Amino acid sequence: MADGVKTILIIDDDKVIRDLARLILEKHNYRVIDEADSASAFKTIEAHRPDLILLDVHLDKEDGLIVLTRLKSNPLLKGVPVIMLTADAGRDLVARAARGGAVDYVVKPFQQAQLIGRIVRALQIGDLERSRESGSAARVELERKGGITRLVFTGRVDSSLMDRLREVFTHTLRMQARNDEVVIDLRFQNIQGEAHLNILRGILDLMKPITPRIIAGRNFAQLLQIDTAENQLFLSPDDLIQWIQFRESGKKRA
Repeated sequence: MADGVKTILIIDDDKVIRDLARLILEKHNYRVIDEADSASAFKTIEAHRPDLILLDVHLDKEDGLIVLTRLKSNPLLKGVPVIMLTADAGRDLVARAARGGAVDYVVKPFQQAQLIGRIVRALQIGDLERSRESGSAARVELERKGGITRLVFTGRVDSSLMDRLREVFTHTLRMQARNDEVVIDLRFQNIQGEAHLNILRGILDLMKPITPRIIAGRNFAQLLQIDTAENQLFLSPDDLIQWIQFRESGKKRA
């Protein structure tokens, strides 16, 4: 939108959910459009191209994942981030949604902070992808905060990523981060095919003996093909944080 206000389209057959999401989003200064079914939603999209779509997985008489496929097959909508709304956060469903092009998911019933946090991150990804030049050079950026060392990968997926990783994640930094949770953030990349997976396998080998957590984003389904340790692969930062909190609470009970 020319006024800078982001437009969010909600597609959910549950009016209570639509009204709750609208209340939260308008409170945070988003423009909101909501529809109960995909037919109405696609008509709306013709007149109002949204910046982000919240899509229910289980629409009445419709499979939300099929609607997701239709959205992503439209060249005009392919770059619009889609967050799935679901009461089921099973690994299989998350993988299917990521494979279909969803950038994240929110479990219903959702809390305000959770919904807004995931929307903000999804919009950032969408903005970055639109502004990023095609074929930009591979980059690795490092961030250390609160016991977490995060390595953010952007640009091309090629063998130079390992060179960039060596430049950034030096021996000194490895020692400094030895007690940190080390995280590889791949949300800003597009992992496709065995060649890309082999590069990621090489990166994981390079980081040994460290076993990093991986935030996969839309690459979740692809990365299931890599032999990762249990609780190494996560769809979003929120999933990782929830897992860390659960692990720490278990340690305290023990």
